[in-house]
Amino acid sequence: LFKRNDVRITQAFKPTHLGLDMSRGVVRQPLYIPTLLGNGVVYKRYDAYSHKGKRYNNALILWIKHDNGMGSRYIHGYPQDCKVKTGDRVLVGQHVCNTGNTGNSTGDHLHFEVLSKFDDLSTRIDPEPFLFNETDVQSDTSEHVKAIMPILENIATELKKIGEILRQIRT
Repeated sequence: LFKRNDVRITQAFKPTHLGLDMSRGVVRQPLYIPTLLGNGVVYKRYDAYSHKGKRYNNALILWIKHDNGMGSRYIHGYPQDCKVKTGDRVLVGQHVCNTGNTGNSTGDHLHFEVLSKFDDLSTRIDPEPFLFNETDVQSDTSEHVKAIMPILENIATELKKIGEILRQIRT
């Protein structure tokens, strides 16, 4: 996600905050498609949005549909710093946007979300396991990352099933 390892988590994932806030303390830092989420397509790109009745203009929300069926969202960047548009193919390690201080924000950061089902906000899961890019992982730990990939894929599959069950219960 970041190509540097000096990133701080400034707000953790929890029931009242369904994403992860991260900052390097330096403005407009480049953001890259995380290795553990894989390639995908830009599903939606919003250059403005409303939240709790307030309209935020010039505020980016970038929404990626990954090939594995999962989704990721990158929030608070500046639209002019976004490198992709809806429908673009994106690859692991590709620079897609930058951190920012737009919308419902009090400082330059990334609000990062991972969805077990790309188009369903009710399937947001803790993004922390998906943060590392291969270049961020030391060579002696890269085998550990490869070893947990099947586990992460199984978790994503099970979360999708749970989401389907919950949708059926709601209807």
